[in-house]
Amino acid sequence: MNIVHHRKPRKRSTTGCSTCRKRKIKCDEGRPACANCLQFKVHCGFKDTPSTESGSSRIDNESNSGVELPRGKKRPGRPRKNWTNWGPKDVPVTSPGPASACSLQVSDVELTLQFASYTGPSLVVSPDLQGPLSQFWSHNVPRLGLQFHFVLHLAFSLAAHHLAYLETGDREKRNLLVALAEHHFSLGLAETAELLPQFDVDTCSSLYIASMLTCVNKVAAGPQSKRDLLVCSMGDDQESRTWMPLIRGVRVIRSRFPTEVLFSGHLEPFRHYSSAPSSLQPTCTRLNIKRLDWEEPLDCLRKFVELSDGSSASVRPRALDAMIPIYAATYGRVEEQASGAKPLYRFVFHWMYWLEAEFIASLQQGDQVSLLILAYYAVLLNTMRNKWYMEPWAEHIIASIKEEIKQDLQRYLQWPLEALDIGTSDGA
Repeated sequence: MNIVHHRKPRKRSTTGCSTCRKRKIKCDEGRPACANCLQFKVHCGFKDTPSTESGSSRIDNESNSGVELPRGKKRPGRPRKNWTNWGPKDVPVTSPGPASACSLQVSDVELTLQFASYTGPSLVVSPDLQGPLSQFWSHNVPRLGLQFHFVLHLAFSLAAHHLAYLETGDREKRNLLVALAEHHFSLGLAETAELLPQFDVDTCSSLYIASMLTCVNKVAAGPQSKRDLLVCSMGDDQESRTWMPLIRGVRVIRSRFPTEVLFSGHLEPFRHYSSAPSSLQPTCTRLNIKRLDWEEPLDCLRKFVELSDGSSASVRPRALDAMIPIYAATYGRVEEQASGAKPLYRFVFHWMYWLEAEFIASLQQGDQVSLLILAYYAVLLNTMRNKWYMEPWAEHIIASIKEEIKQDLQRYLQWPLEALDIGTSDGA
């Protein structure tokens, strides 16, 4: 008995390009040209057909394309080697143009490389390229940005500021880089501000990093006016009202989520530093910088703050108290080898994250006592003066405050002014 084998019918795609369908091969339907046609450098039916056309209109186009079908019996199998015989002879084969789906934003590629190679690692206290925090900024942050684009925009902004800082010869190019930084900062800031009120377990880590990048971007942009005090500007300050809430978002997020939740996944390297013992040596010892005798001057300032009255009387002591652990972590205490401060206080920017809105408002109004407290913070900023993004800030803040402080209070500025000449380091 003869056994008849029936071939199982195959359902063929009707959405592939005309060339692949005529050759009876599988088409990946890539636009503007499929992979087969690009590989063999032949005209692709997709190149002349908008992707939004209906199936019937594509078929009509193909029937009028002037492509001759091979004569004789059609046989299944591999396509013929000479693919160039297929497709119209008068259509040139070109690579996808700059406006095609394959185009790249070269500036974004440049900023990605800059951030991963140089800008990210520059944010670390000690420039150990193999350390966990350096790896975090160079590898983890760009990957986090692929999922949350506002992180990528803020990273791009900082990288553009870094390139502008390095560009010393071409002023026009530098201005273009600054404009590019402002563009990405604006986009990142808007997206972060929109998401921040609704943060949850899935977004807390990305918003935490976005808040940190917002702070460094503001610093890297440099003083914008004579009255710019970094955390705000004296007078009617519209700008800080948009970005300071995001910086304070660091404090809010830290208080809402435990360490094992916040510092997980891409932020895992932070867990090591947040759980390190408080018996660490102060920054001045670890980085071999001259120690400042800070305790007596700050005690003197503290007594003056406590005796001061005014509408900001309650918030001023809290601002000063938040600064003292950072001094302890940076310069240590007399006759104590360990700083006694938690590791997070090694980061000078920590004070900015914890500032209250009332204290910032008092600075905007030119409150004399609040300005003196900020002058003592400038001494801490001075430990980071060798970082590219921090260069002018300590001297600028002190100079701005000195012009505002009345003559009878100038004596409280003597120690910060003297301290600015010493205590510099590679970062903090």
